[in-house]
Amino acid sequence: MNNNKGSALTFTIIAGLIVTILLVGMISLGGSYYRQSVNNYSKRQAYLNAKSISESLSAYIVNNQDNLKNDGNFKDALSLMKLSHDITINPTDIHLDDSDYSLGKVKKCTITRNKDTLHIVVYVKVYYRGQTDSYKAYVSYNNEKHWHVGKDAAKLKEE
Repeated sequence: MNNNKGSALTFTIIAGLIVTILLVGMISLGGSYYRQSVNNYSKRQAYLNAKSISESLSAYIVNNQDNLKNDGNFKDALSLMKLSHDITINPTDIHLDDSDYSLGKVKKCTITRNKDTLHIVVYVKVYYRGQTDSYKAYVSYNNEKHWHVGKDAAKLKEE
């Protein structure tokens, strides 16, 4: 007579432990993928917010270049096109709130003019839900003696 009493119980306990270990591993992996997805979303949103602000400020500079020196939005710039120092815009002056949903926080915003190449760089850094990203928008001076947004950006990124 074989003594196999209790082997079914042992087999069931071992099988249950294996299934439990597999389930815990799958739940951990799913949670990890979810957190990574949320972080990627937040990083992308921070980038898009920074890009939007940079490009809006660049367009504002180009569209208001004739009367910019009297504009209160750039208080410390007598003439942005003849800028001799960087302008740092107070991040609290840039609001990203849309009703009750926060779209992030501007950490840094500067406008810099390269005196040698006649280019203005608008740099914005944004924090959004644990992630930070930045964007540079470029304003260039063309042959028709007019400022424009975004041209020659590939050359400027090397500077």
